[in-house]
Amino acid sequence: MCLFYVSDPTSSDAADSYCNSKYQGDTIAIPNAFENKAISEYLKQQISDSNQLVWLGAYADNWSCCFGAEHGIKWFWYDYNIDFGYTNFASTENGDAIIGYGVAVNPSTGYWYMKNTTIQLPFLCKALMKH
Repeated sequence: MCLFYVSDPTSSDAADSYCNSKYQGDTIAIPNAFENKAISEYLKQQISDSNQLVWLGAYADNWSCCFGAEHGIKWFWYDYNIDFGYTNFASTENGDAIIGYGVAVNPSTGYWYMKNTTIQLPFLCKALMKH
């Protein structure tokens, strides 16, 4: 896996589109606490203000299961191969998925924040290494 920090602020959707077209990847998905810490440390080395929020590759969307018997709004990663099982929302965030919101990380704390997807933030792309 290769990481590419992009300092040009953009919306969450545009960030993932950029990662897809430029690196054939997605904005970063964080499946566990170990990777959350590693990503936060990496970002602290890339940016001058470690409190600068950075887009992660998460978005809220509708879902349904079992022929519509269960449904609602939940978080998804743009990288569909990773389950949204791990979270690290700040204590000020309830973490409930809301349509039109994405997730940004504060590198200095590793905590996640819900932000409107139209807000312009820097972002982190993940690309798989090709053999």
